[in-house]
Amino acid sequence: MKKVILFDLDGTILDTLEDLTMASNYVLRYFELPLISIQEARSFLGYGAEHFISKSLGKRQDLLEQALKIYKPYLETHSDILTKPYYGISEVIHKLGLMCSLGVVSNKHQEAVDFIVNKYFSKAFDVVIGQQEGLPKKPHPASLFKAMEPFFETGVKISDAIYIGDSEVDILTAQDAGMDVIAVTWGFRDKAYLESFKPTYIADAPSDILKILGVK
Repeated sequence: MKKVILFDLDGTILDTLEDLTMASNYVLRYFELPLISIQEARSFLGYGAEHFISKSLGKRQDLLEQALKIYKPYLETHSDILTKPYYGISEVIHKLGLMCSLGVVSNKHQEAVDFIVNKYFSKAFDVVIGQQEGLPKKPHPASLFKAMEPFFETGVKISDAIYIGDSEVDILTAQDAGMDVIAVTWGFRDKAYLESFKPTYIADAPSDILKILGVK
């Protein structure tokens, strides 16, 4: 059993796709630009707000800075309209929390992460890391190392932890950190695509996480 389990947020523990799509389209409507579909949004996600909005804007990259100033505050107050935990994940998090330390590491900006985690998983996580100034975004491993800092102080090692995420970004982040990774197939990427990045494990349902970790 691992001592520390870290989770990605969007597409891993929370189904945020519809709210993220609506937030992007709110920005696009402001600029009178073509809207994006849910499937387009799904393919754009994983690398943080700047990448997501950049892809949504298409050729209008000149609007990126202004668009982000609209998108981020809008998302902070509209991220819980259609968002919901994936079926069965809350029970998995509760069970794991009785046995080990838990954390969230996301490329979503910190204020939005804090809001949405507090709403759906209040007090479930020991550490919550979102995008912060001076902290490189995933797939750079810095955010995983930052999440591990309080555990390092107690003698926990990277090999004592595992990261769980739904995209190639999460797999690469964990691999660069020297950490085992579980790729989940219910999020923003297809199973065959995830397998091509050679994660340590694949989970097709939240209950598979418990099986992989040896929890009954």
